[in-house]
Amino acid sequence: MYRFSIIAVCCLIFCGTFCSANTQPARPRKQKFDWQKAEGERKKMREKIREEHKKYIEKLNEFHKRFLRAETETEKNAVRAELDSFLRKDFERKIEHSKKRIENMKKFVAKLEEEQKNMEAGAQNMIKKRTEEVLQGRIIPVHRKNPAGK
Repeated sequence: MYRFSIIAVCCLIFCGTFCSANTQPARPRKQKFDWQKAEGERKKMREKIREEHKKYIEKLNEFHKRFLRAETETEKNAVRAELDSFLRKDFERKIEHSKKRIENMKKFVAKLEEEQKNMEAGAQNMIKKRTEEVLQGRIIPVHRKNPAGK
């Protein structure tokens, strides 16, 4: 029994020194993309868009029914004016959305142009560095690391 406890203590001390000698911090595990979660989110978005579209169509059907029920020309003109206002607001909303998309695209293009200028400015240095790597036998280029950490 005494021998067993001495051996156990020695093993614990050895394991403790071995584990503490590892000074390199553990890298966080790379998260895998969750395709099922993404599919669920896409499904929710599709359902939301479908619901909004159904409400829009119901509203248009309501205008149509009100127009058919209208007996006088003034009632029909009132429904027509209300429908015109409804469609105008919807179209203006679509135009604003389109403007925002264009602005975002312009920002993206500006970022790409800036990256292109940086590449052109550092091209000579990168070519020299790559030439030296190839001459030293490092044929396969090192992959760039994603700055976002993904």
